[in-house]
Amino acid sequence: MKSLALYVHIPFCAGKCYYCDFLSFADVAEDIRLRYTEALLQEIAEAAATLPKQSAADFEVSSIYFGGGTPSFIAPVQIERILNHIRDHFHVRTGAEITLELNPGTVTYDSLKAYKSFGITRLSIGAQSMMNLDLEHLGRVHSVSDFYEAYRNARTAGFRNISVDVMMGLPGQKYADYLNTLREIVACKPEHISSYALTIEEGTPFHEIYGSGRTARDNALGLFRLDLPDEEEERKMYAETANFLVSAGYHRYEISNFAKNDEERPHRYESKHNIVYWTRGDYLGFGLGASSMIENTRFSNIRDLNAYIEADGDVQKIRENETVLDIRAQIEEFMFLGLRMMRGVSFARFEECFHLSMRELYGAVIDAMCRDGLMQEDEGSVMLTARGVDVSNTVMSHFLLEEEQKEEDAFTGGDEEKDQDREAKEDGPPQDKESEEKP
Repeated sequence: MKSLALYVHIPFCAGKCYYCDFLSFADVAEDIRLRYTEALLQEIAEAAATLPKQSAADFEVSSIYFGGGTPSFIAPVQIERILNHIRDHFHVRTGAEITLELNPGTVTYDSLKAYKSFGITRLSIGAQSMMNLDLEHLGRVHSVSDFYEAYRNARTAGFRNISVDVMMGLPGQKYADYLNTLREIVACKPEHISSYALTIEEGTPFHEIYGSGRTARDNALGLFRLDLPDEEEERKMYAETANFLVSAGYHRYEISNFAKNDEERPHRYESKHNIVYWTRGDYLGFGLGASSMIENTRFSNIRDLNAYIEADGDVQKIRENETVLDIRAQIEEFMFLGLRMMRGVSFARFEECFHLSMRELYGAVIDAMCRDGLMQEDEGSVMLTARGVDVSNTVMSHFLLEEEQKEEDAFTGGDEEKDQDREAKEDGPPQDKESEEKP
């Protein structure tokens, strides 16, 4: 039986953050949200029936992730309906990791207790900062006290696997401010912490203020202006993240993610769902704009809310952008995604997947990266060093294969010197919060 991860997109929020470019909406009427849930339920049923071999029994669900938007914004009974519907149409593994994203201010003790009773096993709380000024400038709908209340209620409700998101490089943020956020989060003793750098995306209010630069400019949005930290300040924040969290009893298992140490079960608190993405496992996404990959075929859902609702879960109407990954794309993804994890990529696993030696294809690149102190080999795998993590984009760019190598070089080794000569942009701190739940 094949392992399968499921992602459920809830695109509704209490308010849209000024930096957010995720597919989400604020101020959507309740009847629209209810109609969306009905369409989502229908999609789940139809998607189960259209899996390879026409049987969901061929797959066992190892993880379910409710992302958004803000899943905790809709009524808990709707989350229960969705979960029960998934269980009706898929084989969900006993002990499967089931995560719900939530924002402080959108939950109560009663709602958290209800989530626990539904079978939610893990919470992901968007704290972002422990300074109210930061939260106000980000357009967050919660305060620091709201975070503490939500966290206490989650523990009282029985949750023992909680992840907290924080952000660095915020407008007006200083190194000491960010370090204070880390201290306050660690004092709560969550099992998992994700730290990401702010990115300024087109189409967001922040882009209206900052554009592609670091200095605030006049804007018509009425938002007050604070300069972004300079690159040196942001690099200090990034470097201190790993130093501080490791000293506080966490281990870094992916570029932006840290899990609490557990001697008996070392990987206990690592996000099982996200690891499916980074190891190129099969996953199905339900809901507006959700992405999927089944047996090396990628596809996504339409992004128009009204069209999605009107399609009433008909997968023929809502799926688009289907791409069957060729061998070159599969190999590149294997390297790019796998190298995000501190355990790196396995030589044996590479050969098992592609019937090709990783050293035959990438030997010269790996040797060069190891000589430069950016990668290292250990126990049959190759991985980034601490220095390599700092410039991960540059390192990963060397694992691109030339288009003309697709048919020939992927099986002959090719001209490896070309890989070493490619130029790449200068790296900064990791800035891809999406990746977590929206690959």
